[in-house]
Amino acid sequence: MSISTAMGGASLQTMPPRNRRAPQKKKRAVDAATSTTHNPVKEIEMQPTKQEIKCRTYSAADTALILGIGKSTLLENVNRGDADHLRAIRVGTTIRFPIAVIDGLTAGAA
Repeated sequence: MSISTAMGGASLQTMPPRNRRAPQKKKRAVDAATSTTHNPVKEIEMQPTKQEIKCRTYSAADTALILGIGKSTLLENVNRGDADHLRAIRVGTTIRFPIAVIDGLTAGAA
């Protein structure tokens, strides 16, 4: 026995799913002369891109490679205070070395 005959000859129709988007708020009319609206596009254009920003520090691994020593040896010397001339910069647990200092040391050795 089919559903349509059990219901007295009426066939069941499936309803399309309802659109469940939230109702949109109406936008207020803003006078252009007195508007102080924020323009995110203009702000983004003013920020430098990643290609424009150049890193001015070497990582511990890069510094060790440039100096021809092991990374662990470099970090041990920094932690003991024996490598103050490298001017290590600590940010949290990260240690970085200024490119100008490292390149200055290696330029004199070349």
